[in-house]
Amino acid sequence: MPDGRLVPRPIPSREATASFSVPSEQAQILKYAIGNTDPGEFHAKLHAAVANLHHTDQAKLLEVLQKAGLVLHNARTAVHDGELRHCVRCHQNYLERDNGLFACRLTHGAPRAVVSKTGEHVGNEYVCCKKRWAVNVPLPMYCFSRHSTRPEFAFDDGIERSCAQGGCGPRG
Repeated sequence: MPDGRLVPRPIPSREATASFSVPSEQAQILKYAIGNTDPGEFHAKLHAAVANLHHTDQAKLLEVLQKAGLVLHNARTAVHDGELRHCVRCHQNYLERDNGLFACRLTHGAPRAVVSKTGEHVGNEYVCCKKRWAVNVPLPMYCFSRHSTRPEFAFDDGIERSCAQGGCGPRG
């Protein structure tokens, strides 16, 4: 374009540009495996495997998860946090590094019937965790959650679960 005219360029071929490329075999295998594995099973297998990985493989996995968009800053902070906390739900003491989706476990209170507009009993709801279950599904015995120190996240099912009643001190 030295004289000010536009010079036509060739249209890129499939081989010359990544936007037209076919995913690698590894990408296809990963997508298939992730897309066809129950999320709970995937979580359990990954969680169990992490402890058995060599530390260099653990570092590689951390790098991949970070590239995938997982926020690891909170995890890094939790690992180094030594403050002992007290859960307002189950009244257990815990370290944030040991907290997780199933760390806090309580026996459910009685479920509330969920009724349709026509008056048909269509399910059950636990008031404590707001989980609903269809009528023909066996109700789980426990309510699982993360531990929390925030009173607004305490379970509200009409069952008094204060620290004073639980014998865990004046908190709550």
